Amino acid sequence: MSIYKRIAKAILFPTIVALVYFSLVVYKLEEATPRKATPVKGVVVERYDLLKLSIDKVKAKFTKDEEYMYYILSKTIWCEDRKSIKSMQLVLSVLYNRAEEKTLKGLYKEAIKPHQFECISKKLYLKQVKAYDDLKMLEEARKLVDLLLINQFSPITNATHFINPNTLKVKPKWVNKMKVVLKYENHVYMVHKNSESNS
Repeated sequence: MSIYKRIAKAILFPTIVALVYFSLVVYKLEEATPRKATPVKGVVVERYDLLKLSIDKVKAKFTKDEEYMYYILSKTIWCEDRKSIKSMQLVLSVLYNRAEEKTLKGLYKEAIKPHQFECISKKLYLKQVKAYDDLKMLEEARKLVDLLLINQFSPITNATHFINPNTLKVKPKWVNKMKVVLKYENHVYMVHKNSESNS
């Protein structure tokens, strides 16, 4: 092997390895760092901070199962519609209205029923949170579930179902049995036609 080839091998190989390593480090840092975005203004409710102590006491006694239910429920609300705090309140309201047991466990059981929520059926709740706006909205979703833990969540609609018409190729047959009680952003909220009250 000529002297030039030896020099090239001695210099080029470590240089290539160093560049590859540096690229991987930069990629990992970009993945771990939330992208800058406009901060979300406001909180779920004004009384949240006043109730924080009670909420912390409840969460301090969480079992592993309850921690998992809390994670799934928060992520479901966040995944289904995180455009605004109100939109997440509406999603939780639908879950609340459908659940027989108005508790963390009751709403969790409702959320994971087959063919109910796209977030669950397609496992979208596993999506990693990177953007700053998404981090803030997930925090607000958790605040909503926090209020549920101490029986302080109040539904803002009587709807039991909702759809996003923009994402549907074919309208589900069950929609014909429903009446619209609210339209908000991309979603339409409904109850059964034989329901006694409107929102």
